[in-house]
Amino acid sequence: MRLLINAFADRLQAEDHDSGCTWQDLVYSTICGRPSVAGDVEPVGVRERKMTRELEIARQIAHLPRQERLKTWKEKLGETGGIGGSEATLYRRLAQLGRIDALDFEE
Repeated sequence: MRLLINAFADRLQAEDHDSGCTWQDLVYSTICGRPSVAGDVEPVGVRERKMTRELEIARQIAHLPRQERLKTWKEKLGETGGIGGSEATLYRRLAQLGRIDALDFEE
């Protein structure tokens, strides 16, 4: 939608003869200057593997005291080649484990 609105602005600028080129050239240069959306997409399964790994780590460290748990969380996620996980992510995974464990308990 933003690209369409910018294209309208390019068209108006070209019609006012302020651009020095056609509106199509302005739109084309805008499109070429945008980063590729496909470049930011993770390959299939990467996100699921990452979450599975985070859940495994969270399960291993759930019993530790708060500060030690956070330190270990960041260290273990750093081992996988990425930057250390945030505290918020740790607590989301622990909450998921609670729900997962509750489902496992019912079986």
